[in-house]
Amino acid sequence: MGRKALGLLLSAAQTSGLTALAGSVDADGRLSRRAGIVLLSSEGKSLKEISKQTGLNEKNCWKWLVRYRQAGLEGLMDKRRSGRPSVIAPEKKGFVVSLAASTPENGGGAWSCRKLSRETGLSSATVNRILRGVRP
Repeated sequence: MGRKALGLLLSAAQTSGLTALAGSVDADGRLSRRAGIVLLSSEGKSLKEISKQTGLNEKNCWKWLVRYRQAGLEGLMDKRRSGRPSVIAPEKKGFVVSLAASTPENGGGAWSCRKLSRETGLSSATVNRILRGVRP
């Protein structure tokens, strides 16, 4: 059966909050997956079962369970990381992504990085990194 995953007991409010979070669509699915780990643990699943259902290894599942136990929902959020902060505002990134999903007004079939670059004032390399999801 495998080792039990902390055996978390959740209140009704915690369960409903985690269920909503697990069903949410975040940018890369990490937060919803982490909420799912906690919910599966509260159902009495073993680490092996949780690992299979979430696609994460047991060590990572254990890490998120411990962080939830210590800090609640805050523990499921990403911690700040070292490194150079992004120089492009999130609003500008969102604008580039939404513009890329639209059809160009001047009749072109689709946006290219060069067209998006001219339209937004960003370099084509920066536009490319934004669309690939790499932090510029």
